[in-house]
Amino acid sequence: MIEKPSRVLVVTAHPDDVDFGAGGTIAKLRAMGTEVSYCICTDGQQGGEDPSITREQMKQIRRAEQVAAGKVLGVTDIEFLGFPDGHLFPTIELRKAIVAQIRRVKPEVLITQSPERNWERIFSSHPDHMAAGEAAMQAIYPDARNQFAFPDLLEAGLEPWTVSEAWVISHP
Repeated sequence: MIEKPSRVLVVTAHPDDVDFGAGGTIAKLRAMGTEVSYCICTDGQQGGEDPSITREQMKQIRRAEQVAAGKVLGVTDIEFLGFPDGHLFPTIELRKAIVAQIRRVKPEVLITQSPERNWERIFSSHPDHMAAGEAAMQAIYPDARNQFAFPDLLEAGLEPWTVSEAWVISHP
């Protein structure tokens, strides 16, 4: 296990998943000087319980909250992919978007949610969480390191990259 990675990419389904799932780890990594970037897969529109807040407002609120929370931990590189909240699947489009972030950030370590259902703690098994985890794992291998996967990313200057380790949040 890499004790002090120089760069880490965190891939989660929703705004706030990073903070609930890996906030302490991120704080420790930043204290060691590790560069940390976030990749948030969905727009977060299904969050909250107040029906007076429109879904468009909720997207903006959750985005702003994630940016503010990131700043508290010293993370300012946050990419919001904008896939619809509640409808995330490990599609080729999601994998490609995550591969682009891996190739841009060039992390030694990628932290993501577990792609497996946890029958002991079913609420940690949100379908979007599992989809983000599965897509991230497929992006790590085989896609990000394969020069023939997504040739348009290569043409855009995003060279293949091999992630050394994957750390999993809430693994059963």
